[in-house]
This record gives sequence, C-alpha cells and structure tokens, in this order.
Amino acid sequence: MRLVISLPEELAAIARSAPDAFEIVATFPAVPGYTAPLVLRSFATDADRTAQTYDVELAITGDIDSRLLPGMTADVRIAIAAEADPPQSVIVPVSAVDTTSRTEPSIWIYEETSGQVTRRAVRLGLPIDNEIVVLDGLKGNELVVSGGWWRLRDNQTVTVSGL
Repeated sequence: MRLVISLPEELAAIARSAPDAFEIVATFPAVPGYTAPLVLRSFATDADRTAQTYDVELAITGDIDSRLLPGMTADVRIAIAAEADPPQSVIVPVSAVDTTSRTEPSIWIYEETSGQVTRRAVRLGLPIDNEIVVLDGLKGNELVVSGGWWRLRDNQTVTVSGL
C-alpha cells in the first residue's frame, strides 16, 4: 500500500538528498491505534505550479492492518531518525526567520562587539515544533533576533533585552 503527499520544495530537497535521515510514519483517523512506518519510494520531478510543492510517494513497511482501505486519509509525520548522524546545523525559533521580505529566507544576527544587527540569508531545514533547522548560513555561537526583526535595517545599532 502506498501514500502520496505533497512537500514544499525545501523539504522535498532535504528528503530527496538524505532519505535515511528521517523516520516517517502514518496514522489513519479511520483506523485508531494503527501506526504504519513508511519509506520513500519516488519523487515527482515537476512542482505543482500553483502550490509549488512536489509529490512524494511513500510505501508502508511491515504488517498492514486489515481495516486499512485504499483511499483512506492519513496523517504523515516526519522526524529526524534517531540513528542518523546529526547534520551540521543550528536550530532557531521559527519567529527568528524572515521569509517575507526577500526571495530567500533570512535571519538577523546581533553582533555583540558592535551592538549592530545584520541580515543574513539562510537555507532552512525541517521545522521541529516552534523551532526550525538552519542548514546553512549560521554558526552555533551567534545571537539571532527572534522578534521585531521587521523593524530593523542593516548595521542598525540596537539595545538587547532579555539576555
């Protein structure tokens, strides 16, 4: 039995480049108590023109519950696999990511020595609750602005509160 889901381009790219780095499971509202482990089977090579998503086909592994029928809806959850090597990335609050003002997502960095902020483009990974993985563009020891960044401009001097 197979499932087809649509993933945003950023997530599709990550899933395609490192499929073993994720644990994927499905639950079915019509089949309470049944959780099905999934594996990636195939990727659509063309994006949906309207939604800018890619269809990904997943297959159920292991035993299939006899109550499960073709066409049923499923809730699919994707998590970083416990045995996967942790990626060289940084996790920041979702509120720190500016996805509105440029073509690439960016994050504002606070430089302690100068007291100024600068915008930096980043490459995002998977969201985890209220946080998101930043795959490229940040080091682990930088301070990021997590609120009010829409009022900032490059090299602006700011006062930090709540450190």
